[in-house]
Amino acid sequence: MKKGINKSDVEKIASLAKINIEDKKLDKLKTQLNDILEYFSKLDEVDTEDYGPKFDISELSNVFRKDRIKESLTIDEVMEGGKNKDNYFKSPRVEK
Repeated sequence: MKKGINKSDVEKIASLAKINIEDKKLDKLKTQLNDILEYFSKLDEVDTEDYGPKFDISELSNVFRKDRIKESLTIDEVMEGGKNKDNYFKSPRVEK
């Protein structure tokens, strides 16, 4: 079996994540992390010989339209619907 995670590894991970873990919970977390690693190690047993690398599992691709330069509204035309005439829109306050 491959090397698992020990108690000091869990402490190091917790330190890097800037979280405090009580000593009594370290052993339980160590066990849970090792269970996760053991589960993922089962992926090593899957025969992937007939499959190449995949970066996207769907066969779909994005279709973009060409950018077309066309005339747009002037600031005056845009601001006709606005509440303030100082070249910006005034909206209701969002924060509380």
